[in-house]
Amino acid sequence: MSEPVQLPLGGGVQFELQPTSDGIEISMLEETDTGEEVHYSVTESRDFFQSEQKRRTIINRIEDSVPDFLDADKAREKVETLMSQLNRGISDEQEAKLQAPIVQTLREQTQDVVYIPDEELRIIVTLCVDGREGDLEFSAGQWNASSPKPLRDQYLTQFYERIEVEAEHWDNLTEYWHERRTVEEREALTKREQIYEDTLRRLQTQKLQVYDEKHHFTAPEATWNAFYDDDGVLEDTETPDDEPVVWVRSDVLREILDDEGHGDGYIAQLSQTLREKGTTYTKSRKKNLVTRVYPFKPAAVGVDDPDRDVIYPERDDQGVPI
Repeated sequence: MSEPVQLPLGGGVQFELQPTSDGIEISMLEETDTGEEVHYSVTESRDFFQSEQKRRTIINRIEDSVPDFLDADKAREKVETLMSQLNRGISDEQEAKLQAPIVQTLREQTQDVVYIPDEELRIIVTLCVDGREGDLEFSAGQWNASSPKPLRDQYLTQFYERIEVEAEHWDNLTEYWHERRTVEEREALTKREQIYEDTLRRLQTQKLQVYDEKHHFTAPEATWNAFYDDDGVLEDTETPDDEPVVWVRSDVLREILDDEGHGDGYIAQLSQTLREKGTTYTKSRKKNLVTRVYPFKPAAVGVDDPDRDVIYPERDDQGVPI
């Protein structure tokens, strides 16, 4: 649970604002020898302090609930002062503490926010979760929409954890990220184009071995083996039913990025560029496979004639696949 905003009232009594997923829990608590005693508690909306009626109601309830050993007038004055401060202009520190726990968590995990002004604006948010960084990519349409579903989906894909994010959380996060954005320079766009071209050039070399059977590329050591899938074997994907796919492992792409001096940190941007240019059919997949794989169109990796460019280990004497 996130840290609350606390106001000591004296004698071990605290006035406390504790953010929850759907509002603010407002309490007056007393630490005793036997534990914590709650003298007052109510849950209000996150912007409760902007309503004069709500502020007055809470202040009156606090005054009525103060333990006998405290001066009720002084307790009321302290709470009234805090409420007035919040209403006049909440500080950055207070604003952060009053956000929903999931918003606070995502803010703390944020490492970088980059706007990429390509043909369509792309926004990449880099998060660090338990010491591991991952990139979440959003289109302008997703960024401006009220639905946080793309955030939930990408967070699960990158970090294998489900998060509960509501529309109000999404609005707050996009505003927070927007304030911390950097805009990629045109030189960086040229670099992405170079990375894309370097990757395709290397994939079209003879080092990539394209087999017609899935098991030839799923073994851990089969990094540079690819799978020519013309029967929809990986049928739970969004690739066209009547189009062959060459599945290439992420190991290959990361190795190419390293060999070409780009660094495998560009894998997310490369994946996006491949989709934008129609080189791959859809996003990569991982389900039930040893590593993430990418659905390339055959010609992009040098498979122009399957009879010539695909390896068929099982053929009869006439060269016809069995």
